[in-house]
Amino acid sequence: MLIAISVLAIIMSIGVTSGVCAGWVRGRIDGLVMRVVDVTFAFPEVIIAILVASILGPGVLTTIVTLSLVWWPGIARLARSLVLSVRNELYIEAAISCATPIWRIMLWHVLPNIFPQLLVRASLSVGMIIMAEAGLSFLGIGVVEPNPTWGGMIREGLPNLRTDPHLALSASAALMITMIGFNLLGDGLRDVFDPKVRR
Repeated sequence: MLIAISVLAIIMSIGVTSGVCAGWVRGRIDGLVMRVVDVTFAFPEVIIAILVASILGPGVLTTIVTLSLVWWPGIARLARSLVLSVRNELYIEAAISCATPIWRIMLWHVLPNIFPQLLVRASLSVGMIIMAEAGLSFLGIGVVEPNPTWGGMIREGLPNLRTDPHLALSASAALMITMIGFNLLGDGLRDVFDPKVRR
């Protein structure tokens, strides 16, 4: 959970800021941000993890940096698309015509209207981040001993799978229940914030 919350804070900060700037300013900034996003999407998280681990060594910091590098482009792309969808609304045009400062438009008009979708995405991302951290730790390039992690527990329990299957299966079950829980939370938040679903 510490890694998931840290990664979520980083990717939401970087992703939302870059996505909102790209969607609002457009032009060269939009093109630059989207090219960086496309390049980041081209590399699998395992490759990035191996690169970061070779520089920093395996550990908690390596896992946080790796998952942040992998997950922020999705948030940036979502924030950009949401800003583009609300940018041409009448209340935005009215605020611009009244010479409202850009920071006030962002704070009082843009962000409140894109926040529900970002909140749903964040809740869904927590489960996926936990799963990705377990995968990296399972491969030995994430969190290492003595820090406990479900991925490490599964890896250590595999040699004894025939004699003591609970060593690996208990960590697998905890990981599965956690992912299902956060996915259900995301679905519930989507139902609450989406007026079409409520009707």
